[in-house]
Amino acid sequence: MSEKKFTEEEMKKLRSIQQSYFEIQNSFGKVKIAKMNLDKQLEDLIKFEDSLMEKFTSNRKDETEFVDEVTKKYGDGNLNLETGTFIPSNENK
Repeated sequence: MSEKKFTEEEMKKLRSIQQSYFEIQNSFGKVKIAKMNLDKQLEDLIKFEDSLMEKFTSNRKDETEFVDEVTKKYGDGNLNLETGTFIPSNENK
């Protein structure tokens, strides 16, 4: 069988196909790296969210304890946060 040579047009098409594969493989790599970065960001956000939930729970506990303390000290009533004035419930009626 004798040797045959591809035409210039066929070689251009082959090079184009090879280049396309190279670009696709390169893009796959970029996508994987981007996904890894997003996974890390998500992991960090979840950790941050968890720490905020712990702080929220702790703050709510502090609030409950404080309300219990001042209720024992002053009784039931309303507090004006701007002036710091407490009005007992029996004076509201």
